[in-house]
Amino acid sequence: MFASIQICGLAQDFSRFYLDTAELQTANNLIVEANGSIWLGGTKLPSGGNDLVAWLYRLDPQGNVTKRFQFPIFGSQSWVGMAKIDTQKLGVILGQRTPFGIIENWMAVLDSNQLLSFQKIEGTENAILDHCSADSFGNLLACGFIGIPGPSGNNIWIGKISAPGILKWDYQNYLSPNDHAAQTKEGPDGRLYMVGTIANQGYNPYLACLDTSGNLVWDLVINTPWNDGSRALDFDSLGRIWLVGESSTHAGPEFDTELAIVTSQGELEWQQWLGASGQEAAFDIQKATNSGFWVGGYSNATTGGMGPVSPFLMRLNEQGNSLGEAFWPQTAPSPVYDLWVDGDSIFYFCGLSNDRAFLLKRMNPQLSSVFVVSNSEQKTISKKISIQVHSETETISLQSDDDAFLSVNLFDSFGKMSRKQPVIRGIFSVAGLSAGVYWIEGVSSLGEKKILGRFSWN
Repeated sequence: MFASIQICGLAQDFSRFYLDTAELQTANNLIVEANGSIWLGGTKLPSGGNDLVAWLYRLDPQGNVTKRFQFPIFGSQSWVGMAKIDTQKLGVILGQRTPFGIIENWMAVLDSNQLLSFQKIEGTENAILDHCSADSFGNLLACGFIGIPGPSGNNIWIGKISAPGILKWDYQNYLSPNDHAAQTKEGPDGRLYMVGTIANQGYNPYLACLDTSGNLVWDLVINTPWNDGSRALDFDSLGRIWLVGESSTHAGPEFDTELAIVTSQGELEWQQWLGASGQEAAFDIQKATNSGFWVGGYSNATTGGMGPVSPFLMRLNEQGNSLGEAFWPQTAPSPVYDLWVDGDSIFYFCGLSNDRAFLLKRMNPQLSSVFVVSNSEQKTISKKISIQVHSETETISLQSDDDAFLSVNLFDSFGKMSRKQPVIRGIFSVAGLSAGVYWIEGVSSLGEKKILGRFSWN
C-alpha cells in the first residue's frame, strides 16, 4: 500500500512523506522542471524483502505521485543519480550487485511517460557510484570509488557516459587507502571538477580538475587536523570553486559545516567552519541568482544539539560569510540529501525521515543568524609548496612560502610510513627508495606536522 502525508504550512509550501509498500524509503535526488513537475528518486527496502530497490517518481507541482517508473533489473540495487540530458529526457544511473557479488552499473533514459532505453554500462564493473550530473553535451558524469584487490583499498573513479549507456572514458586514481569522489560537475571553463575525500591519517577534502578527455590537470588535498569531508561544489563568477561538507571537531564536539574556496588554478584561498551547538552537515551548494550561494543540509542547532537533525538552508555572501539560516524542525531525525533552488525564492529538500522519504517545498523563508562563524577572522590562506624531483642526485627539494622543515616522513600509497629523512637546506634524499607514489609529511623544529603533497619515484 502506498502512503503519502501532506502537512501544509505557508501558502504553497508543503511537506510530503512517501512510504510505497516499503519498510524503509530514502529520497536521494530531486529535479524540478520549469512547469513545476518534479522528479524524485532513491532506494527503498520493500516490505518483507531483503534487497534494496531503486525507485523513481514523477510528481505534480504539489508533490503528488503521477507516475512510478520500474527498472528491469533484479537483486540488490543502489541509486546513483539522475540529470536532464536534454529538455525532454532524463538520464538515470543505477547500481546492481549480481548473485556473484559483482557490481554492475546501468543507465536508463526516460521521458515523462516511459522508459526509453535501459543498458548496462560496460567497463564499470565493481565501480561503486553515488552521484552523477550532466555536461553541456548531454553526457552523464558519474563518480564514486572502485575497490581494488589487495591492500590498495578504494580508488577514486570518474566516468563520462553517453546515452544510452556507453562509457566514453574513465579516470581512476589512488591517493590513500580510502579514496572517494562525492560529486563531479562541469565547470564554466568546460573542464570537469571532482570533490571528495581521502584518508590520510584522518579524512581530508580532495579536489581535482580534469580535462574533457579525463586527464588530470591538477589536484589539491586540503589538509586539516580534523576529520573533514567535502560533499558538493559550485562555481562563482570568478571561476573559483566553492566546496561544502562536514568537519568533526573544529567548532564543536560534533560535526560542523566546512566551507573552502579554491582558485581555478587549484590553490586554496581560505576555509572556515560554520557551526553552532549541535551537529551540522552540508550536502549541497548552489549559486544564488543575484550573488553568493545557497547551502543546504541538516542540523539540530536550534535545539542546542538535543533534538533530531532537520533540514536547514543557509545564505552565503561572496566572501563566504553566512547572511542567515532557516530551519524546519522535524519530529524524527531527517537528514537532507539533495537541494533544488528556484530563483532565490523557492527551495526544495529531499531525504529520509522516520523511515520515509520526504520532500519539502519552502517559499521565501525568513533567515536568522544561528550559526557561529568559527574561523572568519583567521582564514587559512594557501601556502605555496613546490616539490621538485631530481632523479640524477636521487633527492627531493622543497620550496615553501614561509615554512621550514627539520625532517620529513614519507608514506606510501597504502598509508604506511616508509622512512624518515632529515631536511638540509630544503633538500632530502630518496636514495634506495622503492618505485611508487609517496606522500610527504613535513616536521618542523617544534614537532608540528603538515602534509605537503606527493611525488612519484621510479
